[in-house]
Amino acid sequence: MAFEKAKVLKAAESFFRRGNINGAIKEYRQIVEHDQTDFTTLNMLGDLCVRAGKKEEAIPCFFAHRGALSRTGIRAQSHRDVQEDRAPQPARSNHR
Repeated sequence: MAFEKAKVLKAAESFFRRGNINGAIKEYRQIVEHDQTDFTTLNMLGDLCVRAGKKEEAIPCFFAHRGALSRTGIRAQSHRDVQEDRAPQPARSNHR
């Protein structure tokens, strides 16, 4: 039987809305097992693991997500954006 990602995602979201964090974790894990490149789901899985007090299980999710961002260059670009935001700004004059 083929994996139906949309169906599993819908079930995970339903569990989450009802406050069943462990049920949502189980469903999101299925998605990640079938699609290791779904970084949104990896991040959500990590967040849910933290909420459920499963910090040790969350760490690999966040590292996989971070590694993917690094490989795509998104992390480097966001770092540059933050550095630009921190750069000193010229003083504003109240004179017109």
